[in-house]
Amino acid sequence: MEGFERGKNLKKMGMHSQDTAEMFFNNVKVPREKNVHFFKELIAANPPTPPKAELKFEEPQVDLSTLSAEARELIRTVVSVAGLIGLYLIWEDALPALRVFEDIVLWHSTVTVDGTEETLGRASDGTERNVTTPCP
Repeated sequence: MEGFERGKNLKKMGMHSQDTAEMFFNNVKVPREKNVHFFKELIAANPPTPPKAELKFEEPQVDLSTLSAEARELIRTVVSVAGLIGLYLIWEDALPALRVFEDIVLWHSTVTVDGTEETLGRASDGTERNVTTPCP
């Protein structure tokens, strides 16, 4: 390019793989097509036109009372599920301790069979407990 000169490479710190040099612009003539003023004149002479066809969109009407009721129901459901999960997480370590109640007999009955007295009982877990004692 006429009027442009490149100077010597500069000593620098850092990335030595990239050249850094002085640049001199002495009476450089820029073509009219690349001049900023040319583009300003071109735009002023031919201003951009807005699009002729505009898209029409009708926003649907929203029933806020219905939306509000649905939102409340959703929030209520989410809070309930979160509460149940929270209760389980709190009590999961204590639930095995409730197995103590499996050994408690809820009711029992005494039956004599062939001279042998049997006590039948049903525990809280549903299993039957037999206690056999001979009759005197």
